[in-house]
Amino acid sequence: MKTLLLTLMSTILTASMTLASETEIQRKSDSCMFFLRGSQMDRAAFFSNEIKTMAFNMNDSFEKGEAMRIVANFYLEKPDYDSAVYYFDLSSAIASQLLSPENDLLKARINFSYSLMFYRNGDFEKAIEMLLEAEYIFTELNDKDWIAETCNRLGGIYLVFGNAEKAKFYNLKAYNFVKESSNVSLQSKVLNAYGNYLLESGKVDSAMVQYDLAISIAKKSGNKKIISDALYNKAFAFSKQEEYEKVLHYYNEALEWARSGNLNYDVVDALYKYGLTLYYLERFDPARDSLQKALKAAKEMKTRTLQRNIYDALNFLEYETGNYKTAYEYLGSYVDLAHELFTEDEQKHINYLQAKFESQKKESQLIIQQQKIRQRNLIILISLTLLISLSAIILLMLSRHRKKRTIARQQIALAEEQVARLKQEQALLSAQASIKGEENERTRIARDLHDGLGGMLSGVKLTLNHAIGRQVLEENQANQFYNVLEMIDNSVAELRRIAHNMMPETLIRCGLRSALEQFCEAVSPNEKPKISFSFFGDFFRLEKSFELMVYRLVQEMTTNAIRHAEASEIKVELIQNEEYLSIRVIDNGKGFDQEKLEPNKGNGLRNLQSRVASFGGMFDLSAEIGGGTEVMASFDNIYQFKQNDQDIDC
Repeated sequence: MKTLLLTLMSTILTASMTLASETEIQRKSDSCMFFLRGSQMDRAAFFSNEIKTMAFNMNDSFEKGEAMRIVANFYLEKPDYDSAVYYFDLSSAIASQLLSPENDLLKARINFSYSLMFYRNGDFEKAIEMLLEAEYIFTELNDKDWIAETCNRLGGIYLVFGNAEKAKFYNLKAYNFVKESSNVSLQSKVLNAYGNYLLESGKVDSAMVQYDLAISIAKKSGNKKIISDALYNKAFAFSKQEEYEKVLHYYNEALEWARSGNLNYDVVDALYKYGLTLYYLERFDPARDSLQKALKAAKEMKTRTLQRNIYDALNFLEYETGNYKTAYEYLGSYVDLAHELFTEDEQKHINYLQAKFESQKKESQLIIQQQKIRQRNLIILISLTLLISLSAIILLMLSRHRKKRTIARQQIALAEEQVARLKQEQALLSAQASIKGEENERTRIARDLHDGLGGMLSGVKLTLNHAIGRQVLEENQANQFYNVLEMIDNSVAELRRIAHNMMPETLIRCGLRSALEQFCEAVSPNEKPKISFSFFGDFFRLEKSFELMVYRLVQEMTTNAIRHAEASEIKVELIQNEEYLSIRVIDNGKGFDQEKLEPNKGNGLRNLQSRVASFGGMFDLSAEIGGGTEVMASFDNIYQFKQNDQDIDC
């Protein structure tokens, strides 16, 4: 009896300690997530370490698996993808040991958190796949809060992905589910996100209503993060309407709420946006004050992205106020930080790929292990015919269900891919139509100049010649008369030259090779600079619109080199075969620094790039100071532009 009582007391004590541990680790997990949402990584790191220490001494349970998921979230935000994957795997291993429904709930939450890693690294398809699986499980479990949370994230991803229809569907679904929820923090979060969707859709007034609702609910729950975010979004919405006094008001309110909630990152961001708005309003002194405060705080937080953005704004401000030395110093700081961030982003992506590879490797090993277990179980179950039959039926049903889901996902992916391809083709056709219209107008003007004005000038000359044949002029008058005739001849020649440049007859009659060769000979007759033309490959005629586009490219490339390069020699190369065509214009001129190319001087290059892209080509420019300039355009699969009639009379 005494032994029984001791055993019972020991069991009760163990259960009480376990319950206390699970309650404590849940509290620490909530604290960790709170500081993560507020971007307070140092505080979040403290609780993450506390969680790991406690979990080490706990038995596997739902609470322990959930705690490992929270730790993985911390490393995801850090970001340390290897560690994030490690703790997600730990959480998944614990989930596999639990019974339903806890195992399903934990797996769905893991999928929800894990999807963020793929989303942030541009793998939208994988992120959407994991979220759809999570939504399916939450729906099966009728967990309305998590359905709303998952649909809210799906709506945001589809909005970034450019799928407005699905973004609308999931944002509305989250909105409808959250209305029934008692979780006021989740309500305000979803309302704020729904406002962002409405704002992106151009429904500014409706978005404002949602932001105000989010603020009202968040004030009741004391969620200062949501209040600050919603006020920040309202400021952005008013900026779209150019109501800048209201923009300043709401950025200032967002700033005060962020300060009261110790949301350091949001404080710096709001200060930066407030100063930037003052700069746009040309209130340079208060703008400088706000931006410098933001810069100081950003340095203390070591947030290099915000530092880069603030340096950029201060550079423009000091430049416009005439403080060129200070502006140059800010520009240097901006460039240094931009380079560091680019290198860091590259390293993050490498870490992500490595983590993804390790995850897939573990998944493959798990699949192999599961296959071995199935084989062993199958051997055991052979002796039980009835059980084998029942298991086969169940497996068949599950297989069909999974197959249907896989096919449905593939069909969705294919449909989305087809829509994207059609949009791209439509854009290319539109650009080609624009170029074709421009060339048709050039042809009409050239014909009018040649046949109309040219004919009229020739007629004037004939009339004057006929009239002078009947008159006797003094020597002075005769000289003036013949000068007039010479001016008419020069005008006719210049007019024909202009008409030829607008629509070269050689291009229409003989094709690119002859037209470009003639152009290079004509554009610099005194060989200053010396322009040479080379052709390599197999020549054949292409569609008129394509040949015209290539000819115009060479015209503009060569003209730019003559005007700006101060070169003594310019080379034009045309390479053509059955599937490929490329053009290169190379000069030995002074070159330039591509990174310091002024934006307003890049319109010509953007125009060249647009023309090349409209025919599916690639455009490349290489230049360095003192090393000349090389411009190249290349086109694959040019057989699609091949002209059927290849008779060339040249």
